[in-house]
Parts: sequence; structure tokens; C-alpha cells
Amino acid sequence: MPFSSGTFSLVAGNPVVTGTTISSTWANNTLNDIANNGLSNCLLKNGTQTVTANIPMATYKLTGLGAGTSNGDSLRYEQGMQSVLTTTGDMILASAANTAARLPAAATVAAHATTMDPWVARVVTLSGGAVTFTDIADADFVGQEVLLVMNAAHIWTDGAVFDVQGGRNYTAAVNDQILLTAVTVSTFQLTIFKARGGAPSTTVLTSGSGTYTTPAGCVAIEVELVGGGSGGGAGNSGTASTAGGDTTFGTLTAGGGNTSTTAPGNGGSATNGDFNIVGSRGNIGTNAILSVAPGQGGGGGVSFFGGSANGGSGADGAAAQNNSGSGGGGGGVSGSATSALGGAGGASGGYVRKLFVAPAASYSYGVGASGAGSSTPGTDGSNGGAGGSGIIIVREYY
Repeated sequence: MPFSSGTFSLVAGNPVVTGTTISSTWANNTLNDIANNGLSNCLLKNGTQTVTANIPMATYKLTGLGAGTSNGDSLRYEQGMQSVLTTTGDMILASAANTAARLPAAATVAAHATTMDPWVARVVTLSGGAVTFTDIADADFVGQEVLLVMNAAHIWTDGAVFDVQGGRNYTAAVNDQILLTAVTVSTFQLTIFKARGGAPSTTVLTSGSGTYTTPAGCVAIEVELVGGGSGGGAGNSGTASTAGGDTTFGTLTAGGGNTSTTAPGNGGSATNGDFNIVGSRGNIGTNAILSVAPGQGGGGGVSFFGGSANGGSGADGAAAQNNSGSGGGGGGVSGSATSALGGAGGASGGYVRKLFVAPAASYSYGVGASGAGSSTPGTDGSNGGAGGSGIIIVREYY
């Protein structure tokens, strides 16, 4: 009879007892049963038989297996994922078709300008001195990402290989982090995460013109500017004073104060900022009273930063404070004049303030000059005072 629950039982007539005559019928039945229902259903160690049904292992193990090498092979324990993932945080990376490889959670890689391979872990801390990166090793696949932790002032070159956030070269600071993403296997996008705690810095531009360069790692700038103040008018209908110069920063303009005579000019314009304040006019002077009181020059218009000048009392007007953008004082008239009006105060420059988030790499600028006071007064009149020059204040945030 066949196996039953793993036990093979002999056919009827077995076992035989002592003294039993062995017949051909008994022998043939018994041996055929053993051959057909017993041995033919056994799994041979030489691999010449094929299993015909699932084999329940009842919690027992198959031991001594060879390592699987192709599709359809069984796996040894050490070929499983638990043997590939050796450290907490590891991930599985398909390094080739049907090939699982370990991607460590973290690693340290030496910086190199052109051949560094950062694709060896999910988080890579750089080591060594500062370098200027122009290329790196190819990524394993499009879309691969790695978070790089900076250890020095490495420079990442924006161009054909690296698309750097902000569209310009980036000089890293220690502990900055950069998310590197493979757009193709050989071109990469850089997203910058600045290390926290950097204190703001300030750049003050007090004269001239040129190019302002945004500091490395700066994520925003707040710009304040004021135009130059005009000079004060001269006493007793003298010639006009000189207007203040415009102050510019990129597209921002803080206009200079306009000219004054005995009548005050208008304040400077203000355009393109988040906050725009037109400059103020200077004050009108007073009349001299013969043998009683001299004529008073008007005070200069006050800018956002203050620092305006007083008009002269029978004397020259005072100059506004330098870099204040305020107007100069008007010239007075002496008490010898029968009736003459003091000069008007100069007008102040306009004021502009704007916050630039993700600022450009550079901006052109120009600081408005101060307007000169009128130096050609009428009879018994005095000269006007100079206005204050403009200023640009840039606060840089990291």
C-alpha cells in the first residue's frame, strides 16, 4: 500500500512468521508494493527525480543549500535582504537589473573638484580642504538624490554641469547642506540649505557708483536709499541752488531734491520700492526789517534720515548733515536791507526701501551727490548751505 502521512505500510501477509513457506505470490506482491508505492515516491539525493507536489516542511529547515545564481534558484539565508542591510537606516538600491545592493544611510567622502563620487550613501559628509566643484562622478540613475553636508568653503560652479539655486556660483559655509539631484546622470540640480545662526551683515555705500556684489550664502537683502538733498537758496532773490543727485540701486531710484531760490523746490521722487516716500520741500525764509531784524533763511527739507540744516539769520545757511539726503539751509538777509526775503531751504531727497528675497548676484548702484547752496545772493543777502549727500544701506540676511 502507499505511504500514509509519511509512514509506509507493507501489504497484507506481512510480516511473516517463523515457519511460513515463502511463495512467489507473496514475494512478488510485497516487492512490487515496495518498488511502486514506496521507493518510486522517494526523493533521491542524486537529483534524478522531480518533486510532484508541495512539500510542507513543518517548521524544519533545508540546510546546506548552494547559493542561488540565476532565475528560479533558491536563496541561501545570507542572500536575503537582512544580510544586505547591515546598519540601521540602510536602503536597498538596484545596482543592476535583478541585483540588490546596499545603500548606506551615511558616509564620508573626500572632496575633489571633478571626480568626487557622492552617490555612495543617502547622506554624505565631505572631508578635506575646500575645492571648486566643476564636475562629479555620474549618478546611478536619473532622479537619484544625495544630501551633502559641507565641511569647508567649497565653491559650486553654476553652469553646464550644476544648476545652482539662485543661478550663480555658490560658496558654502561649514555645516551648510546641499540636496544634489540628478537631472540626467551627468547634470545636477543643487538646492541649498544654509546652516542656521548666521548674523546679518550691513553694507553702507556713501558715495560714487559701481557694482554691489551679494555676499556668498546671502538669502535676502533689505535696501534703503535716499537721494541727495539740494542746496539752500541765497538771500534776496539770488540765483538758484544746485539740485541733489539721484541715488539708484538696481531698478530702485530715490530722486535728488530740486533747486531752491527764495521759493523752495520740490522734494526728490521715490520709485520701485516696497516703501516709497517723496522728499520734503524746504521752508520759506522771512523778510528783513530795516534796522529791526535781519531776514531769516528757510530751514532745509528733512529726509527720512533727518539731518537737515537751519537757515541763516542775516548770515549764510548751514549745510545739511552729510549722507542724510536733507536740504541745506537758506541764506539770510542783513538788517540793513529795507525789505528782502531770505533764501528758501533746500529740498530733501526721496526715500526708498525694498526687500529682495533670493537676491541677484550683483546690482549696479550710484549715490546721489549733495546739491550746492546758491553762492550768488542779492544785495545784503547771504549764501545758501549745501544739501546732504545720499546714502545706500544694505542689510544682508543668511
